[in-house]
Amino acid sequence: MSYIYTGLGYNDELPKVIETHGLGYARQHFRFALLEQRTMKSDDLGIIQRETYWKCVLMTREPLGCNKN
Repeated sequence: MSYIYTGLGYNDELPKVIETHGLGYARQHFRFALLEQRTMKSDDLGIIQRETYWKCVLMTREPLGCNKN
């Protein structure tokens, strides 16, 4: 939800893109999708592991993407 409202989420590199090109650029050129759904009872480690998996699969880490972690 934070990406929808701010365009930034908790990403460290995306603000640099938005500062340079504007929020409209991000809204036009970036797509966000829910890849998996988890319950509120899911443990944090499992969530982080799945997020890491998708970052690798989708190549969203630097230098190709905006994820530093």
